[in-house]
Amino acid sequence: MDETPPGIMFDEDNIEALPESDDETDGPGSNKRGLSDSYLALKEKSPSVPQMKRRSSEHLPRVPGCLDSSYYESMPLIGDNSREYLLPYDSTCSSEHSDFKCVSHQTVADLINGKFDGVIDNYLIFDNRYPYEYEGGHIKGAINIVTQEQMTDSYFSNPTFETVRQVVIFHCEFSSKRGPKMCRYVRKTDRTMNKQNYPKLFYPEIYILHGGYKDFYPKFPELCIPQNYTLMLDPLFETELAHWLRVTKQVTGDNGQATVRGMKKRTKSSRQLQMP
Repeated sequence: MDETPPGIMFDEDNIEALPESDDETDGPGSNKRGLSDSYLALKEKSPSVPQMKRRSSEHLPRVPGCLDSSYYESMPLIGDNSREYLLPYDSTCSSEHSDFKCVSHQTVADLINGKFDGVIDNYLIFDNRYPYEYEGGHIKGAINIVTQEQMTDSYFSNPTFETVRQVVIFHCEFSSKRGPKMCRYVRKTDRTMNKQNYPKLFYPEIYILHGGYKDFYPKFPELCIPQNYTLMLDPLFETELAHWLRVTKQVTGDNGQATVRGMKKRTKSSRQLQMP
């Protein structure tokens, strides 16, 4: 239904009919869009219609820790299309894993420190590094899940649809392979189990920690237990690495040997990475 904006009056009797085609307006006195001179003259006398302006992002409610204003411009929906993403994400890092949203170490620190209390009821942080890395230092409250079987047994054996607002964050050392891979496994498993309930999901709001533990630890050592950082390629854990490479099939060389042989040349001991 057509509505005239408030305060704007048009005299329909004084408006000439627009030409039916551009051909009728070819020649002197016509404009490129085929509008008659009389109509243009009438338009100049008519009061201007207020223009609709897109709401500026600076007037939108702010979420603590958001560093990227473009977050407020698009507002995409979470996996089950039920609502918008709650945690601010950085679009510059999301391009690396475009199928999921990335959050910064600052956002995760804010989450742990309670800045999202009242809007988030529960959160899960999955540390997908190998156990010796996790035991050598991990984010407070993080849960160590290494294999897909562990994830299935622990979180898909008897899942229920959450009635509270819950967010799930995945990470590994750099959040470049193991964390994103587990994140995709969770979403794929969730979709498969809810094939008849699409688009419902058990874990609809999931994120990847940009930069992984490597970036988080130097910024927030006080939020890590213990306050230490053990590298995946730490020479002290050569045997453990070889074992977990076989278990998880994360082989980068000939049965993992190429990776293990190169550790001593490429890494420093985790003891050199302890914070003062």
